[in-house]
Amino acid sequence: MTLMALRNLALALLVSLLNACAGVAQGFSFSELDDTVWQPCAGEGSVCSFEGQRLIRYGVHSQWVYAVATATIACVNSEFGDPAPGLRKSCDLGRVTSRTLEGQRIGVLPIFYVFRDASEALVGSEDDRNMLRRYLGNAQRHFAELLGPQVQSFNFAEAMVHRGRFSQDDIGRFSATTPETAIDFEHAVVKELLEVRGTSRLSETHVFLFIFVRKNPLDFSPRRFAGGRSFNGGINGGGGVIVMEYAEIRLGAYGILAHELGHAFGLRHSDCLGYDMQQSDSIMSYNPRHRAKGFDRGPTPASLSHQERISLLLNRRVFPNAFDPGELQQRSNTCVLPAMHRSIGDIPVVRGVGYDLWVNGRPISGPEAIFFTRAQAIEHCDLMRRRYPSVPMECRFAGSLLPQPP
Repeated sequence: MTLMALRNLALALLVSLLNACAGVAQGFSFSELDDTVWQPCAGEGSVCSFEGQRLIRYGVHSQWVYAVATATIACVNSEFGDPAPGLRKSCDLGRVTSRTLEGQRIGVLPIFYVFRDASEALVGSEDDRNMLRRYLGNAQRHFAELLGPQVQSFNFAEAMVHRGRFSQDDIGRFSATTPETAIDFEHAVVKELLEVRGTSRLSETHVFLFIFVRKNPLDFSPRRFAGGRSFNGGINGGGGVIVMEYAEIRLGAYGILAHELGHAFGLRHSDCLGYDMQQSDSIMSYNPRHRAKGFDRGPTPASLSHQERISLLLNRRVFPNAFDPGELQQRSNTCVLPAMHRSIGDIPVVRGVGYDLWVNGRPISGPEAIFFTRAQAIEHCDLMRRRYPSVPMECRFAGSLLPQPP
């Protein structure tokens, strides 16, 4: 076992021990929605009462809205929303949980995506796999140094080779369409891999690092791919996707990979925080001094701003750490990526964990609001209050009322 692996194991044990000593309930995970043994609690119009903090569902048959609540919750549409209009609903009681979003550890899964009209024999050699181990090992150490010794860096799996259902020419077909008429190629290949792996945007425990292999693997003119984003937006929401070209990584593109990893972990470009994209020291900038032509960092390695570091510390499923997520949320920012389109799967509504907005006594915030940072929640709430000053509104984050502006 390597020194880094021993350190990561020790940190994981420390986090578990601290939580156990403090009597902290495990954070909320979407897996609870399927794993919980539900018990009837109250009918529609009544109040569900219980001890502690529990997961509750409200609805009927397979139509449910969920919430994390403490001690009591009213089983009414004005508390949950209406998952089944016209039908009589009820509340069921689930397991003890908390208002902090958690889940299984997220790692990086490299995938040689071989276009349908290309040959699998062209990639996946031991040399190719060693190349990816070198890239990701260097990135793992880079993020570890930027986040500090109290934080575990991301982990990564061995590369897989996947024969894609799309051809190289299909890229143009997706590129020619608009978001209103079709999803883009990124969404299409994410949906494909989720189906192949039998996972969902919520249960998948990896960032997919797609390396696209063309009919001529060393041809990337014109260059088409380099990008990254998280599946569910916000922070600590789960997996993500990175797209790169095989030809590019063979030539050496560490700087691009590190930047796209940042996107897949939820970060926006550094100009969102007010920094100059050409001058910033951030890994999320386009500063030419950070360019690395090989497999490791260049002579002037990129860093993280204080705000970006806070965001990654909140992404505890990728970077496990013992920092208090509540305190980190107090210092959070709005510069995180939005969720991908529902074409890769739906997100159930869970209230009481992230951001909740009530307008005229009705909850209207969408399912992706569970992934908002506290700063995003405050920003959106203030925007709605300015836009509709005469409409009664209530904004909450993790079950607590957000302060109203003076």
